[in-house]
Amino acid sequence: MSPSPQPAPAPPITSLDDPRVPERVRWAVERLAVRVLARLAREENEALKVRIAALEAKLGGSAG
Repeated sequence: MSPSPQPAPAPPITSLDDPRVPERVRWAVERLAVRVLARLAREENEALKVRIAALEAKLGGSAG
């Protein structure tokens, strides 16, 4: 009696749209992405505040 062949392994999951991805995992990844984007936006806002302050100081210093 020969052993039965093993089924082929499932293809890897490459997208959150894959139906094998549980909804809670999808939600957690999306929430993490929102948190990262919010942090990056805050950092960019702080950098822009510094640049604006430096430009205003430069313009204020040469105007007087």
